[in-house]
Amino acid sequence: MKFHMNYPYLYMMKNGTDSNVHVFEAKDTSSYYTIVQFMEDKGTSREIPWDAYERVPGQSLEQFDHRKATVASGGAGLTPRDVHKIVCELNRMLQQHGTVANPDAPVHISASEGDAGVLQIGLAGEGTVLEFPDQLQYGPVVQLETWKGIENRHEWLLERFGVHPRESEYERLNLYDRFRLQLQDIPAHVPIYVWHTREAGGETARKLILAWLQDVPNDTYSVPFKIYDRSDVKNIKTSVMSQLVSNAEPVAKNEGHLLAWKTFSRQVGELRIVNNGQLSTVPVSSYDEEIERAVDQVKQVNDEGFASATKVIQIVLANGEPHIEHLGFLFFEYRIYELIIHQKRLIMSGNPRRMNRIKVKRATEKFHA
Repeated sequence: MKFHMNYPYLYMMKNGTDSNVHVFEAKDTSSYYTIVQFMEDKGTSREIPWDAYERVPGQSLEQFDHRKATVASGGAGLTPRDVHKIVCELNRMLQQHGTVANPDAPVHISASEGDAGVLQIGLAGEGTVLEFPDQLQYGPVVQLETWKGIENRHEWLLERFGVHPRESEYERLNLYDRFRLQLQDIPAHVPIYVWHTREAGGETARKLILAWLQDVPNDTYSVPFKIYDRSDVKNIKTSVMSQLVSNAEPVAKNEGHLLAWKTFSRQVGELRIVNNGQLSTVPVSSYDEEIERAVDQVKQVNDEGFASATKVIQIVLANGEPHIEHLGFLFFEYRIYELIIHQKRLIMSGNPRRMNRIKVKRATEKFHA
């Protein structure tokens, strides 16, 4: 794919010999696009028709002007990966032309995905809130400071967890790219506050964010906090949040945050936990035996020894330490499928596409068909 920027339009050719040029207009130039925002008027089909214009033979993309060109018949289909690349280029065009408003008040970064809304409420609109676009409790994080590492993590998660039906499979990549542009846009005089929980995902994201911010001149602060009841965020006290800002820990400049991140991210294992206040990396299979014990605990004698997979996960989460609870339901779904499909340690009964419809039992137990 080849791109050319003719602000507020982005021109694209799928290859160097394409006779048609696809034109995309940045209609909202006040903020960076997500794939969801870009697609909301185009539907969600896998192959989306887009308008195209005819290119005069021999005319370069840089010479092309769609306002003087003829609309091509039929349009063209773009894959989700094509759309991801287009959105990234649109956002770079917006950054180059300075149309996205740069923050002039303190920037508050939520290191835990999902807590940005809490900060917006608790800070009562004081400053700009940015959200780190991932949960780093599990999955590879090696080289995550680079785009290659981000793509590797994306592929690992996609292979094991799939994609939400209402999202593009490239949504995570797009959000990472957008977040890094937002970090680059922070003016040098604006203070930055990195808000993070003490659980593994928040602590890991904090390390990565500080690595990205290592060379910025901004005054940077680390703010540990905890939300006890997410269903009651409307009652978060602004005074309490303001006090947390006042007590924030300054982050020393040029303290080797990038080196610290690289050292941490290369630890063997793809599961991160906080135990006794220490962040550590362990094998992703560390709690498989907990799953098997839960199967034994909830299996029904009158149902051929099978146990509801949903109940198994609930038992694991209820009986485990706080760091196990933070891993969440989705992680243990993945581990149950792993124990069924690849390790053959569990046998399944029911619809494999619906965790709430399947039952499991130990593979060592005899199964009567």
